[in-house]
Amino acid sequence: MTISIITDSSSDIPNDLCADLGILVVPCHVLMDGEDYKDGIDISSTDFYRRLPTSKTFPTTSQPSIPEFQALYEQELNRGHDIISIHVSSKLSGTVNSATQAKSALGDPPNITVIDSKLASFALGLVTLKAAQLATQDTDLESIHKSILDLCERTHCIVALDTLDNLYRGGRIGKAQAFLGGMLNVKPILHLKDGEVHPLERSRSLTRATNRLYQIFEEHLPITDLGVIYSTNNANSDYLSELLLTSDIATKPIISQFGPTLGTHVGPNAIGICFITSR
Repeated sequence: MTISIITDSSSDIPNDLCADLGILVVPCHVLMDGEDYKDGIDISSTDFYRRLPTSKTFPTTSQPSIPEFQALYEQELNRGHDIISIHVSSKLSGTVNSATQAKSALGDPPNITVIDSKLASFALGLVTLKAAQLATQDTDLESIHKSILDLCERTHCIVALDTLDNLYRGGRIGKAQAFLGGMLNVKPILHLKDGEVHPLERSRSLTRATNRLYQIFEEHLPITDLGVIYSTNNANSDYLSELLLTSDIATKPIISQFGPTLGTHVGPNAIGICFITSR
């Protein structure tokens, strides 16, 4: 049995890792200055962040279409593969709905499993990487499905933002709305909880916020998988990675970048940490 692992571009998995593990990525859409771009195909992270400050209108994002999912599902089914399709939280995007409708359009085949990860960005990415590793083992579809659901429950995503403006303007602010008052010169730390963005803490500088990310990480040890993600300033990710390497951990952090889909909402200078706990 061969299992194809599919995710969407909001997972922010580095391209080389997708290629190495055979992960298939359905691109989300970014509307920028009147043009519809497929994330990671028509527009790169570098191009997106370069254009963002001078964009005439605030970019918007949308989920992959039903036909895009259906075409990829048909391709993999025709290859004789089973499919596990893992996606960004349904509370943040309609991606899971598109995937589910594509499965229905194909007659609801039992060998397509669509999973709402309740995660986003490289937290979703870490789970997808683990799913790809599980798919190489001689394990049935249902067992892998259960393992992925367990991984999702143990996966954390905590992000420090330089500004809440992008998250607010993009309509994805969720429970972090509580931070809107008195945010001048305060850097919000947010986390994903039950598939939504929730406020966690505030810091007076991005450096302090980054140090706090490291402290929160230590509070969750032991961990099995670890990632650092940034938007525009890789010095932030280098600094956090160096902090993490001072901990007694068996794995080095994977460095990733918020792509255009998530970059639209987190804005410049964002820095985050994603990890899977061992319990």
